[in-house]
Amino acid sequence: MALISLKSNLQEALEKLERVTENNSIRVVAVPPQEWQFTMEERVTMVEYLIRRQQELLELL
Repeated sequence: MALISLKSNLQEALEKLERVTENNSIRVVAVPPQEWQFTMEERVTMVEYLIRRQQELLELL
């Protein structure tokens, strides 16, 4: 029974990950708190990382 629950949870997480768009990542990274002092270059790098990592996870799972 625990294995079925794990598969169900993994499937749910995978479906949520598939729904994340590039625009979602851009919007999230565009509005960090000012005190983080996130430069534009760092923001672009973060978006690139998030998109790449999402693709890697989708391929892996």
